[in-house]
Parts: sequence; C-alpha cells; structure tokens
Amino acid sequence: ALIDFFRNAPLKEDSVTIVSLVRTMQYVKYIDIKMPPRLERLSASKGRNVLSFSSGLKMSNNILKDFFKQTLSPLYAKHNLHSSFLVNYWEDLMTLMIVCSLGLGFMIIEKVSKAMDWQVGEIIGQTLRVLMKWNYFLVVFASSFDNIILYSALELRSFDPNHTSHLNNFSLTLSLLLILSALGLSIFVFLRRRRGGRYSESWQVLFRGFKGNNIFNRLFFIVYMFRIAFTTIIAVCLESSPIANVVLQMLITLVMLTFLIKKEPFVKKINHCQMLFFEAVIL
Repeated sequence: ALIDFFRNAPLKEDSVTIVSLVRTMQYVKYIDIKMPPRLERLSASKGRNVLSFSSGLKMSNNILKDFFKQTLSPLYAKHNLHSSFLVNYWEDLMTLMIVCSLGLGFMIIEKVSKAMDWQVGEIIGQTLRVLMKWNYFLVVFASSFDNIILYSALELRSFDPNHTSHLNNFSLTLSLLLILSALGLSIFVFLRRRRGGRYSESWQVLFRGFKGNNIFNRLFFIVYMFRIAFTTIIAVCLESSPIANVVLQMLITLVMLTFLIKKEPFVKKINHCQMLFFEAVIL
C-alpha cells in the first residue's frame, strides 16, 4: 500500500522506501537489547531509502563466490553482512566510482567546450565537474565513513590467513587504505583551516555554511563525520555490553548537543535549529 511507503520500514530486501534509520542511529542494529516495536522494525529493515546517495548496485554472485565467508556474530549475520569488507562496501564503492566517472566525463566536456569556444558548454561542464568531482564525492565518502569503520572491523576480526584468497587480501588492504584516506583528509583540512586558509570551489562543501570564528566550527564537516563514525566504533567495541554501549551513545549525543548550543557552528539559523532538533530526537 502507498501509505506503507511513508509509514513502515520494509522488511523485504531492496524495497524502495523513505522510512529508514538515520546514519547516527545505525548502531542500534548491532546492539542486543529489547526495542520498541517501531524501532525494532526500523533496525530490521532491508529497504533502500530513495533519498540516500547509494547507487543500489550489488556485487554479482560470480564475484561473490570467490570470497571466503567467515562466521560472524549473530548480531551482524542477521543483517546479511559478509566477513569481507569489499563485499559489504561494494554498493558504496560503486557509488563513488560512478561519481568519479561522471566528474571525469564533465571535465572532458569542459575541456572540449573550451577548445571549441563553446562558452555555455564550458560553464555547464565546469559546474557539474566541480559538483561531482569533489563536493558530491566528499559528501558520499563522509556519509559512508561509519560503514567503512564497521566493515573494516568485521574484516579484521574474522580474517584468517589460512582461509583466504587474493580478493580477501585486497579487501583487507582496501579497508585500511580508506581509513587512512579519511584520516589524511582530516589532517589536511585541519592544517589548512587552522591557518584560516580558504579552498577552491572544488572543496567548498568542507567549509561553506560554517562559521570561521573558531577551529571547531571551521572543521564541523569533519567533526560530524567522526561523530557518526564513533557511534559505530562504540557499537563494535562494546558488542557484549549493551548497557554501556547505550550509555556512551547517549553521552556522545549530549556532547554534540552541548557543542551545538555553545558554539553555533552554522551560518544560517535554520540549519542550526534543524541540527539541534535532529540530535534532540536521537537522544
């Protein structure tokens, strides 16, 4: 029924919906606690949110069969997670590759239009190239950072050098490279913003909309990326201690609420109010 599209989280895999857990609440899937019926259904949902950045492209069975699958905890197995990072992250990885391909395509259009003196084509190509090449890419990468942490943890926990393949080894290496890339990006942004440096239009998503009166506000994009990632880190590390897990998750939300109230990192009040409401609901 149409009303279910707006009201109920679907249990059937890949069903299209707009009802799903937000990124900062994804950790509840991996906590062994009794939940209210609606939250339990949300955590069990396998639907695909139409508003997400995901491409929806799954790994084919021909590739999947070449990965060794180790035994996982029931908390993760019930969500059809694989022990391999690459298998789990495939959908997000395909999204990033599509974004990069589009960025390359628009760059070619920009260069050709410039060579042919097509001003309209050059402007359109440049605008779309900037949007796809870095801004959209960074948003997609940052929004999937919690998945990178979770899937990497599952890979490292279950990795067995005696039962592996070249694809499994590549998967492990890729997971570590993506984590290092996120850390490298954070260090780069910190060093540039600490000196009050500005970015070209290709990096505008990192600073536009945030106040520049202190280092934490200038780095809010990175701060919030790690705020989401920490919820997953805690969920994985405290898998056997659900009460401590929930308490720490609440503390993180309280810290973020306090930060938002005291620092007011957003330039626009509407964005500030939205984030306050969002964090208050999570709490």
